[in-house]
Amino acid sequence: MRRRSIFILMLLITIIMVREQGSNGHTRASGVILSFLQKEYVTNYSDPVTFAVKLTDSYGNPIEGVEISFYVVENGGQFLIGSNTTQQSGEAYFLWPQANKKPGKYNISAVARCNSEYVEAVASLIINKEATKIIMSDVKAQYTDNVTVRAKLLTDDDEAIPSARLKLNIVLQSKIVEIANNLTGSNGIAVFTFPTVKEGLWDLRVGCYDMLVVF
Repeated sequence: MRRRSIFILMLLITIIMVREQGSNGHTRASGVILSFLQKEYVTNYSDPVTFAVKLTDSYGNPIEGVEISFYVVENGGQFLIGSNTTQQSGEAYFLWPQANKKPGKYNISAVARCNSEYVEAVASLIINKEATKIIMSDVKAQYTDNVTVRAKLLTDDDEAIPSARLKLNIVLQSKIVEIANNLTGSNGIAVFTFPTVKEGLWDLRVGCYDMLVVF
């Protein structure tokens, strides 16, 4: 009977040591849990996406006022895309304005430091291809001159797409030949400059040629 009483007393002491009274009157456990509200997020290339997480103690009580950092995991590294602070509900939301990553599946990591603890949660992000359009105009040049072509890449919402690589092709004798490539600027425009004659590759003589810009 005495041993049983000692065991119960030790158990009560252990429970008291593990728990601490939170400022909101909730009993707060020493453990911290961070989780995404969704396991998977889906968006289109260059479109926005909002991530949502919740931070609680091990009893489910929300933890307010903790900064959550969001990272996209790519090529074995983590790249910070933004941060936000948990609300009274323990939830934090981050809007990524443009998912400017190649279409595919990525991991999104949310990280927080709370009560000297480091916690991390991971969710999946699927970036789908977006319907896009390329605008360009006819170009005139003199033989042996350099030619400059400008092409503008837009989303289906007519928003410019920056930092996207475009390829300029020309049709020569029923063959498609790539003659230049470049990245779009902040205005969605890529500028291509090339000679009409490039020894061993092409010779654009007087005539009319079809050009193709590929994203």
